[in-house]
Amino acid sequence: MTEGCIDVESIDQTPDRLDGIAGLACSAHSAALLGCGLLVAIGAFGVLLTGYNQSIQAPSQRDDHRREINMLPWHPVQGQRLYVPAYSHVYHQKGDPYFLTVTLNIRNTDVKNEIVVTSVRYFDTSGKELKSLLQSPLRLSPLAATEFVIARDDKAGGSGASFLVEWSAGTKVTPPLVETVNIDTTLAQGLSFISPAFVLDETEPFDSVP
Repeated sequence: MTEGCIDVESIDQTPDRLDGIAGLACSAHSAALLGCGLLVAIGAFGVLLTGYNQSIQAPSQRDDHRREINMLPWHPVQGQRLYVPAYSHVYHQKGDPYFLTVTLNIRNTDVKNEIVVTSVRYFDTSGKELKSLLQSPLRLSPLAATEFVIARDDKAGGSGASFLVEWSAGTKVTPPLVETVNIDTTLAQGLSFISPAFVLDETEPFDSVP
């Protein structure tokens, strides 16, 4: 018999022995198919994750529906100035600060008309203005939204931080939904909560002069 070859005549060819050999061959074939299936599934999952990551939008993204403009495209007939609570940190245990990421979210709820966000300012606990987050008026198309993020390591705001947001519209619209999402996920048990805006003053359509 040549080295490396199997002598077929030397194999026990009783029915039971042949059934065992066939079973082993089927098992090997099934394992190979299973391995190929797992590779295909893993590959498809990787493609899905890649597509998902590409679809995630960066904060404060600008496009045709969220575009900064040089001047208002109409005479404003409706608008509001809003106070929005924010929590750069909260206190826990023995009064230790627990730092959070703050996302200010502004949503145009009108299904037909645009609004323009004219001012977004960030204040600390003492009421001192820390920075303006909007350099030019921001036009939001119907149902469009934008956000502004205060990073977790930006600790200047404190537990009583806030935003002042101003917006206007050239026709009667449904007011936007404005709120902060305050969140941290660095520990095993995350923390998150929402703080809605409060209206400080507003201009209603019937107050304007045609």
